[in-house]
Amino acid sequence: MSQRFKMFSSSRLVVGLGLWAGLLASCASAPEKRNRTFDPDTCNKNAGYEAGYNDGLDDLAMDTAFTHRCREDLREATFSGYKAGYEVGKKELLERREKIEKAWAAEQAEREKREREEAARQSRDANTNVNINIGGNQSTGAGVYYAKNYFCTISIFTKEYEAFGPTELEARRNVMNECKKHNHAMHCDEVECQRNQ
Repeated sequence: MSQRFKMFSSSRLVVGLGLWAGLLASCASAPEKRNRTFDPDTCNKNAGYEAGYNDGLDDLAMDTAFTHRCREDLREATFSGYKAGYEVGKKELLERREKIEKAWAAEQAEREKREREEAARQSRDANTNVNINIGGNQSTGAGVYYAKNYFCTISIFTKEYEAFGPTELEARRNVMNECKKHNHAMHCDEVECQRNQ
């Protein structure tokens, strides 16, 4: 291969790559083109207003270049209509955003309020009864009242087992022990408990 052909093919490659790079750079930096089909004879204030309103509502930059294609006697009216429409569209866009932000903030505040109320209720419920049971038998024989704050049940094989306890944990353990006396432990794990009123 001759030296001249090598230089020619490498210079073609550089030129080709340069063209591709230029094309990509122009595509990346080109501003968004608006598809406006304005007949220069039908330009008027209403057409300009509509174009401006849509641009403002779409949060686009103000672009009045299309008014230069209008007839000279209609250009100023189209330009002023565009400017008025753009301001109205932009104002409406900001109002919509503000409404959405307010609704989101109100929803967030309501959610946080519900979470605080639920946490306070759970804390209040947890602190209402403090039962200390040392021993674990229901009848102490000493005339001490044994609280039956919780009631738990297990239903298996058409048989129902029931137990009480001063705490949910103890009531759950009592009913599971009762069930295990008559059945295998794997059948005694679905316990339903409720607080006595």
